Formats: sequence, structure tokens, C-alpha cells
Amino acid sequence: MKRLTIALAILLPILASSKETTQALAQGFSKWIAEEFEDEPVATSMHSQEADPDHDGLSNLMEYALDTDPLFPTHQLPAKTTIDASGIAYTYSADNVKSDIRYQVESSRDLRTWRPVKSETLKAKGSVELRTAKIPLDQGKIFLRLTIRPTQLD
Repeated sequence: MKRLTIALAILLPILASSKETTQALAQGFSKWIAEEFEDEPVATSMHSQEADPDHDGLSNLMEYALDTDPLFPTHQLPAKTTIDASGIAYTYSADNVKSDIRYQVESSRDLRTWRPVKSETLKAKGSVELRTAKIPLDQGKIFLRLTIRPTQLD
């Protein structure tokens, strides 16, 4: 019997200090930060993209992308993984209004080399799409991650 290993990770592969990143997120992310932290006495360092003020393991940029609260820990990720005879399906929500970011599911066999996985839209409600990325179960271990990148860096 084959053993199947699946690992999911939410990773942020960009640096907040880059000039391009800051410019790309100037409107959407910055506006969101101002609104989310409006009444909070939080240090400015907690406003950066990779800061995690609620210590739940999700950066502010990931919280922005996934519509979670950066000041209240998220205990369940707004994504779902299912396995059936056809393979692994990673399902997540993406907000098209956030034109300053791009959602991308990636797969790896060794955690070093990552390849994009094509996502398809299952359904849409307003600006939010429910998307899924599928991988066949034809090979050994597989790792999946959802990355969020500013569109200007593509």
C-alpha cells in the first residue's frame, strides 16, 4: 500500500521592505490596515505585511487576502483540502476586489522547488470566488501552499 503525505502551508514569499511591494499595496492593503487598526493602540511595527499582531501564524498580508481579523486569532483556516480517487483538491476563497494581490496555489515534492497549480473557479458571489486547485495522486508525497503576492511583482 502506498503512503500518501500531504502538508499544507500558508507562506508569504515576499519582503515588506521592497519598494515594489510597498507601492503595489499602497491602496488596498494600506487602506485595510488603517481601517483594521483604527481604534487599536498597536505599535506601528504591527502594521507591516509580515507582522502577526494576534500571533495566529498568519501575517497581516495573509489576513488581508483571506478576510480574517488581524487582531483576533484565526484557529481555522478559510481553506479546505479534500482527497478522493481523482486526487487532492485545495479549495480557498479569493476576493477579486483586491486587485493589488494575486492568489496562487503551489505544489512541491521536496519543499525547495515550487510549481504553480492551476486553480478554477467553482462559484462566485459578488466579488468573492470559491476556487479549487487539483493535483492527481499519481506520485509520492506532495506539499501544497497558498501564496499571496502583490500583482505588481508578477
